[in-house]
Amino acid sequence: TPLYSSAASDVYKRQLLKSINFVSSTSEAMRLIKAGGVKIDGEKVSNTKKTISQNLQFVIQVGKRKFGKIVT
Repeated sequence: TPLYSSAASDVYKRQLLKSINFVSSTSEAMRLIKAGGVKIDGEKVSNTKKTISQNLQFVIQVGKRKFGKIVT
C-alpha cells in the first residue's frame, strides 16, 4: 500500500490521486470522483474541488483494487 506524506497546507483530492500514482492525470481523477469510484474511509467522494486538510490520516480507495493509507 502506498504511503503519501504532504508538506503542503491543503491538497486537492484529484492532485493527491495523481501524486500517489493511482491515476495518470487529474482529468482521470475528476472522472473517477464524479462517477463515484473514489472512497475515503469507506465514504464516496463526490466533490472534485474540495481539499484535504493537514493532520489527517485516512484510507483512500480507487476502484475495487487500489487502496492506500494517506498521512497529510
